[in-house]
Amino acid sequence: MDLRRMQDRAHYARVLGVFDAFLAGWEPEVAAALPARWHPWLAARTRRPFLLQDLRRLGIAPGAAARIPPFAGPASAWGSVYVMEGSALGGQFITRSLAQAGLHPGCGAAYFHGWGMRPGACGARRAPSWRVNSIPKRRSRTRAPPRV
Repeated sequence: MDLRRMQDRAHYARVLGVFDAFLAGWEPEVAAALPARWHPWLAARTRRPFLLQDLRRLGIAPGAAARIPPFAGPASAWGSVYVMEGSALGGQFITRSLAQAGLHPGCGAAYFHGWGMRPGACGARRAPSWRVNSIPKRRSRTRAPPRV
């Protein structure tokens, strides 16, 4: 992502539109792939309300949801969630750049700011811990052949 281009409001608006379309399609697919007991946790972690706030602030209507293919199972969905959680931390770096263009959490940059420097502040620390037993175990494991 070219942070200098993000300071151009027209370009920034297009980026937000793409993120909104992605999240509108991605969130339901993740929820469909994970057990229902995780849905409250997912709902607490969404940053989409921040994104919708930015779109309203910039006078942009949300577009259609992107078509996201279904996840193969819980493991692939959790992998995707892991990437999105990491992007919340990356948003802190982007927020500093957007501030140079006059975009702040209350003025068009809420999505990238998220929960600020405390990304777990939305309640995730009170959520159940990530557990290996949440992902079905393989029935058998193959071992690598011995080295010769």
